[in-house]
Amino acid sequence: MRVLTKIVEKSKSIIKNHDTTDSIKSLYIGGSIKPEDRIQNSDIDVIGIVDDGFPIHREAEINKDLKESIPEMKCKLRVLYLSELQGGKPKGFISSLLPIRLFLRRIPSYPLIWGDPLNIAETIGPYPYDEEMAVQISLIHKYIDDQNSIKPIPFEWIPKAVSYLSALESALFNDEEYSISFSEVQHQWKNG
Repeated sequence: MRVLTKIVEKSKSIIKNHDTTDSIKSLYIGGSIKPEDRIQNSDIDVIGIVDDGFPIHREAEINKDLKESIPEMKCKLRVLYLSELQGGKPKGFISSLLPIRLFLRRIPSYPLIWGDPLNIAETIGPYPYDEEMAVQISLIHKYIDDQNSIKPIPFEWIPKAVSYLSALESALFNDEEYSISFSEVQHQWKNG
């Protein structure tokens, strides 16, 4: 875990050194953080909450620096614009892949590593559980269908999407707190 902490700190330093800290409101670590959730090829996704003054091309520049400066682990910055989170038109890379409201459920579970926490009440908010489950099921079908395309999405997106669906179902049907930890969701279902 100490190595992971050093990599997170180095990633944060690289991101902040790009003269964008006025536009960056907060930085979170997304994805698999708990040791029991990580696998050998787990990466680090830094989720940046940014205002519209953050240049769109800057995300790619920072990711290039992260790749060159941290060869031992794949680290990426993924930005979410405040305007997107408030219901505006999708602008960034991440919102082109997934509905922004999915992230609004997950962000409170991500560790904040810099800046002020996002106030979910000032956003469009997450989907209601039943609506989000339908969105997640649709994504799973899309990912499976996409496996036959010329450039398929990474296969690991399918089990991740199934795990997120299980987390939603556990929160709704087992009356559990929503968790992004795959091991915690597994534990909830065993004890539910």
